[in-house]
Amino acid sequence: MKIIYFVHYFPPNTGAAAVNSFKITTFLAKHGHKIIVLAPKEISKTFKLEKTLPIGNLKNFEIINSNSIIKFPFNLIFSHYENSLRILLRINKEFNPNLLMAQYHAFHFASVAGGICAKRMKIPYVIRSHDIFIDLDTLPFWYRNYVQIFYPIIRKSIKNSDFFYVTTSEMKYYLEKLKEFRKVKFRIHHNGVDTNIFYPKPDNTLKQQFNCENLILYTGLLSKDLGIQNLIQVLGEVFKIKKQTHILIIGEGFYKQNIIDYAKKHDFFDKIHFLKAVPHREIPFYINNCDIGIGRLTDVKSLKYTIPVKCLEYMACKLPFITSKISSDLLKKNDVGIEIKDINQPKSIANNLIHLIEDKGFREKLGINGLKKVKAKFNWEKIMERFIIELELIIN
Repeated sequence: MKIIYFVHYFPPNTGAAAVNSFKITTFLAKHGHKIIVLAPKEISKTFKLEKTLPIGNLKNFEIINSNSIIKFPFNLIFSHYENSLRILLRINKEFNPNLLMAQYHAFHFASVAGGICAKRMKIPYVIRSHDIFIDLDTLPFWYRNYVQIFYPIIRKSIKNSDFFYVTTSEMKYYLEKLKEFRKVKFRIHHNGVDTNIFYPKPDNTLKQQFNCENLILYTGLLSKDLGIQNLIQVLGEVFKIKKQTHILIIGEGFYKQNIIDYAKKHDFFDKIHFLKAVPHREIPFYINNCDIGIGRLTDVKSLKYTIPVKCLEYMACKLPFITSKISSDLLKKNDVGIEIKDINQPKSIANNLIHLIEDKGFREKLGINGLKKVKAKFNWEKIMERFIIELELIIN
């Protein structure tokens, strides 16, 4: 296959969407398919973190970045049109694609530009969704106005696809019920985890280094949208009862200084250990050094029915986790982790954390269940092998 892939999130930008688009493209390239990725050079300062996903020298693989002069939020639109003009000038000269793919997100124009190019090239068009549901109430005023103006255009791009891949059953069910999408062919393409990199390998190095008995882990963007503030506000109570427990926080974000200030004010700063974004291949070491993982702790609607990559990585390493509502494809009846029913009740978060710290047997049970589910349903190689077969059928 010769594929063009419009994405908005891609290394050196980081986050779950960047991880997924990186994994999809590199898997395709490693299996002999030629692929050109078109992405913004820089999203915004929030996402401009250390390069954690080294691409290396992959054959059959090329990245075209838009001009870095176009800054956020205008790059949400114009970077993709700029890339579409670049790629249209190259077709029939250097690269004759037989499939065009795009990453769908409610805020950017990757899927819009992809649809325009696919129609011009007269080739099949496949979209893979990142987030579907949007929660306007949580956005800043100026950003909310932007979304209200442009979201109808982005949403319309769904109808231009030959197949639209969503990540969860809930998303598929929701979209299939909408009249405007009755003719759209929806399929599920779960987020997955590379079990060649993420697997159980228990290690006590960090506990010895930090001089603690239990270690909690948070990985990801330090943002209120992901609920980091809901975790921080209960840690004082948790540490008061479980004095030999510490937390490791891996990531950067605007909320980091708030965490530091709050921890110092409530006298538990010595129990928090910060690391900047680390290379993705090193994440398993930190997961395997910890006892409990932290997923998302937020009531933001756009994250309600997703499959967080970090939770999959926890599961692959047999690490139980706590989270707010996520897709039942991943977590059902607290089988692999604990779902916090009411995220606005700090007592519930604290009690569940303490319960997991105290009950090692329960942690082990959740960890075993998580690893089994990853092997059965979320193994990335198996997911991508099926995906490649489906793409080849679409082309043919």
